[in-house]
This record gives sequence, structure tokens and C-alpha cells, in this order.
Amino acid sequence: MKVIRTFHPIGQGAFYSESFHYNEKIINIIYDCGSLTDLTKVKEEIEKTFPKDTNIDALFISHFDSDHVNGIPFLITHCNVKNIFFPIISEEDKILLRIKAILEDTVNYFANDFLEKPQQAITNLINLKSGKNDIPKLFAVRTNNEDILHNNQDYTDTISSGTDVSDIISSNFKNFNWEFVPYNFKQNERIKELKEQLEKEIKYSPEQLLTLLQYKKDSDYAKNMIKELRNIYKKISGTPNSNSMTLFSGITNELIFKQHLRNYKFNTTSIYINPDDLCLQNITDETIEASRNNLHSKSFHFKYKKNTGCLYTGDFDASKEEHFFSLKAKYNNYWDYIQYIQVPHHGAKNNFNDKFIHSNKIYIISAGSKNQYNHPHDEVLKKILVKNAHVFIVNEDQWSIVSCCIQL
Repeated sequence: MKVIRTFHPIGQGAFYSESFHYNEKIINIIYDCGSLTDLTKVKEEIEKTFPKDTNIDALFISHFDSDHVNGIPFLITHCNVKNIFFPIISEEDKILLRIKAILEDTVNYFANDFLEKPQQAITNLINLKSGKNDIPKLFAVRTNNEDILHNNQDYTDTISSGTDVSDIISSNFKNFNWEFVPYNFKQNERIKELKEQLEKEIKYSPEQLLTLLQYKKDSDYAKNMIKELRNIYKKISGTPNSNSMTLFSGITNELIFKQHLRNYKFNTTSIYINPDDLCLQNITDETIEASRNNLHSKSFHFKYKKNTGCLYTGDFDASKEEHFFSLKAKYNNYWDYIQYIQVPHHGAKNNFNDKFIHSNKIYIISAGSKNQYNHPHDEVLKKILVKNAHVFIVNEDQWSIVSCCIQL
């Protein structure tokens, strides 16, 4: 089996794929698909990676911010997506997330439709395609508290967080020894903070406020209200997200790995900040910036024992100790098998925890080259570099692509 893992260059967003070439067949999985930099980049990467009507055996959605999902409509119409895994979100949090998108000016109609009626949103896209395609199966991943919060269960089934879903994805393949383990973390501190600020400053319920912003958006009253709300929004510490669904992808069967690993290659011309080039006791903003601009084309060869896994984190908030240790506890059986970590929220300072860092792991940051959010934050890069770890920044330029090939 040959596995190709790719971190695609789409700028300020997230688009990651894995392709498994197995017994003359191919299994494709995708984690998130969107960008605020240029949606055209996402479409080009999809077309380049997956010919028309290619089967996508699983699409995992971490959360519903536009930069993680606005490429999904094109993906659905270009490819044949078989299974979609997404986090269950409470009805109240859906309303707050829609208000947040209005305030950030990142409203995505597909995300809104999917939050309300997932199956109908996907069916509407399938109906736009030429030719007949099956409707993907939709699996709502329950939260870490096992809450089932949807009143209208407009999806195929629910699964518990921490469930290995490889049997669903590879049901037609024998002895497919790879695991896919999603976990839906409900982290509602910041979204609660947004709600509390709104209730304190504005005399509307979230439902009333959303109605006003949606249906009277062109009125002077609504425009003034949005200005006032944006000032309130700036008081929130970090970006409010209610949920982020993480994913472990890898092998945990050491016997299979040791017996069958034949080759491992990691190739990139990405922005590589080499800790060996820096004085680790004296890392400054200037040395970080200089290293950002120092491009390396390199092939890495690691001495592997059992690490092929990747932890995709979406916009997971690891800043609080209890959040990080909850993540590690839930993936306790997988932690030692993780080689790659997608740094949460594009390297944002308010989502990172330096306990993520280990010197022999590879850290991938997806961020637009000139984004307005200061991603990745210099402090995050410093924390990774002082541990002598490898960090790669994938932006919108084609040469920044990061990929690896594992042959078993």
C-alpha cells in the first residue's frame, strides 16, 4: 500500500488530503476544504489532485468557518463524495456562529444551509451535477460529552467521538490496516463569552438579533447595529468557535508497520524554518522573519519506528491546559503514533499550547502569506523552534505544498 498525504497550498484556509493506493484501488480522504485567500486556489487544487468524478471516500469537516468549508460545494459537484463526517453543534451555538460570520463578513451560504439541514444542503448540490450520483452518507459525530442536540436528524447516523471509522470508509477493502478517529470537542467558553457580551450590550435575544441582521440588513438601523456589534466582538479573547472536530489518521499496529514499511519520503519546497540555522537562545522577531523568507527545498529521511500518524486539529483551542490534556487523553492510545501535527487555527497565539511540541515531530501551518490576522504568530513559531522541532508554513504559493509518501 502506498499512502500520499498532502497539505495543499490554498492560503488562509485548510485543505488536506490522503490517498491510499491499495490492491490496485484508491481510497481518498479529505479534511476540510476552504480558503479566504482565493477560492480559485482551492478549485485548482481539487482539479489538479482529483480528476472529474473521482471518488472521495470520506470528507471530514472540522467546523463551519468559511475558510474551512467554502470549497466543499465545488468538491461535491466535481467529485463523488461517499461519506461526510461532521461535528454535531447545538441549536443555540448555530445561531451564534451565524451572527459571528456576519460580524466577520465571512457569511457562507453553504455552511448556513448545512448547519440547518445537512442532507438537504448536500442533495441540492448533487442535483446541480450532470449525471447521476448517489447522495453521500452523512455521519454526525457526537461531542465529547455524548450530547445529541439535533431536533431534526437530517443525516444518516450518529457516531461517538473516538470511534475508528475506517470500516465505514474502507468497507470494500480487506485488511485495510489504517485508522481514522474523529473527535468532536465542544469548547464553548468563547462562544458563551460572545453570547454574554451580546446580552449585556444589546437588548435582543440571539434569535431576534440574527433575524434583524439577516432580513433587515440594508436598513440604517441594522447597519449601525453591526458597527456596534463589531466593537463588542473585538472584546472577545480569540475567535469564538463552539466545536472543532479533530482527526487522527495513521497506523497503530506496530507489527504491521515493522513488517511492511518499505519506504518513507517527505518532500517539500515549503517555507521551512530550520532551527539549526538559528541561535535558539536568542530567537527574536527579526530572526523569525528572516527565516520565514529563507526558502529550503529539502528531502527529509527519518528513522521510523512506528510513526506515520497525523493529527488534524482544525481550529481546536488548545490554549487552556484542560483543553490540551483533554485532547491528549482522548487520543492517549494514538499519541505515540503521531508524526505530523496540523497546528491549530493557522498558528494563532490564542489557540496554541507549547505542550504540543516534541522535537521529532513535524508541524504544518496553513496561512495566507499576507493575511490580516498575523498568522502564524511569532510567539507560536518561537515556541516550536526552541524545542528544535521542524515547522513548515504552507501558503497560497504552489511551491509551498507539503507532501509525504509512505509505502507499506
